[in-house]
Amino acid sequence: MGDCGVEETISHLFFFECLVFAGIWFVVCKWLEVSTTLQKKSLPHLDQYEGLAESGSVLYNKGGVIWFTCIWSIWKLTNENLFQNKDICLDNMVELVKRNSWNWLKLKSNSIDYNIAQWYLNLRACIG
Repeated sequence: MGDCGVEETISHLFFFECLVFAGIWFVVCKWLEVSTTLQKKSLPHLDQYEGLAESGSVLYNKGGVIWFTCIWSIWKLTNENLFQNKDICLDNMVELVKRNSWNWLKLKSNSIDYNIAQWYLNLRACIG
């Protein structure tokens, strides 16, 4: 059982079925400057999320990195809560997503010509 009292499944934990973690997807969509209803199953959710910013291989890859960073952040903070009894905070999750997605993209690509402050404040300009 998770913090919300429901059995944890992949769809429940990582997507919109868990009230504890649903907020991360909404906040990150707001950061992406998109408004949408996202899929509740993993692969359709990833497909939809990767295409949120626009089409094209560069944006597609960046959208995927942001998606995987969200999944990783949820997993990391769930484990910290479970094994270290740390509280889960939406602000901490979003901070992890922003910082780690930029770090991962920076490691993956030599063509990133914006800094982390620009990434935080104006993601659309950085990916578009």
